[in-house]
Amino acid sequence: MEDIVLMKRNEARRLIRDSNFKKNEIRIGKNETTLHALFKTLICKNLLEKKIDFVTEAIFENGGRADIFILEKFMVVEIMVSEKENNIENKKKTYPKYLKFKGIKIIGYTKTLECEDCDRHIELICFNFVGEQKIRKKCKDCLEKEVSYFIENGSL
Repeated sequence: MEDIVLMKRNEARRLIRDSNFKKNEIRIGKNETTLHALFKTLICKNLLEKKIDFVTEAIFENGGRADIFILEKFMVVEIMVSEKENNIENKKKTYPKYLKFKGIKIIGYTKTLECEDCDRHIELICFNFVGEQKIRKKCKDCLEKEVSYFIENGSL
């Protein structure tokens, strides 16, 4: 099993420019919003805990830059705050065609609503997955649990 994972990681590694390959390093761009950086950090922290290798701000040999590229899953995760979904579809076309894609659209913070998981009344983060209609409303603690759940179950 470990050999297969290693082979996948090595194959995925070849897709990324050498000068850009910084495995398991969380890189935040100077133009990223706080929400964008928060989501990226939560996802990467969970990947690190589960010993799943990733590259943030991965630039592919054939062009295209991904917020997070999960090596052994051949998956690009794109976090959207200000982008429109049709813009993300154009960006998706710049990635190697056989990669999996997961888009997360962050709607923003809300003021003191009830978290749908823990019922606390605090500031929430509203988001949905691209292609889904449901808007999720989570406090930071419950959001971290949900990210962990999605990684464990292969959705992310």
